Amino acid sequence: MTGVDSAARDRAETRAARARMQAAAAADAWSDLDKANRHRDENMARLKAMRLVKEAAEAEAARAAPPPRKARKR
Repeated sequence: MTGVDSAARDRAETRAARARMQAAAAADAWSDLDKANRHRDENMARLKAMRLVKEAAEAEAARAAPPPRKARKR
């Protein structure tokens, strides 16, 4: 009987070890995904800030520029 118990115990330990490895791999995958999402969000915020500064500068330049001259009719 000890042989049967030993084999069952070995299978249970193998299943448990596999489950621990899969859980660790899943945690690593989620960590990588979170890191990529954080990087994407930071990059989007940086680009948005740059775009807003550029648009503000263009709007200020348009306000400061003299109005366009009307074309003369012949």
